[in-house]
Amino acid sequence: MQRQPASSDGQFGEALKFFRPQVACSVQKVSTRGGNRTLNLELAPVSNREANWDEKTTVQVSSVELPRFCACLLRILTQVEFKYHGEHKNKSYQLQWQSGGGLRLDLSKPGKKHFIALTGDEVFWVADMAIDQLHQNVQTMSKTDLMNLLTRSFKGVAEPKPSVRPSSQFAERTEVS
Repeated sequence: MQRQPASSDGQFGEALKFFRPQVACSVQKVSTRGGNRTLNLELAPVSNREANWDEKTTVQVSSVELPRFCACLLRILTQVEFKYHGEHKNKSYQLQWQSGGGLRLDLSKPGKKHFIALTGDEVFWVADMAIDQLHQNVQTMSKTDLMNLLTRSFKGVAEPKPSVRPSSQFAERTEVS
């Protein structure tokens, strides 16, 4: 793992980088145009022990997605998936806990899909970074209260399923008197 400090000009936030024989991963603190704190996720192919960052896939976790993203990092949720990212709304990402204990991160865009399995140690540092960003967005509470709120908000919550049109017996009825 490599930890890079924020740039002195404030343009780039702190980043974590993880390397595998086939893929490199970067998780970086960023701010949205609206001033909310969040993260950029990047995966790039590796060849000859060098990451090819020119071929990376980048997805920004939205500030709305950040609580659910944190809940998955903390194992409150076993998986999350978010779609319609990027300028053309054609990128997606997914986090999923694996039976062996690692956390799989997938980033997809048309024609390319990269993934990395993060170890427990790596998840710890990513979670620290993500929770710090979320805390910056909700400064009215302590980090302890934030952790409790994440647990209460997502514990036992099923993953959203595609909406189904209600059958006629459950459809809303209006009575006229």
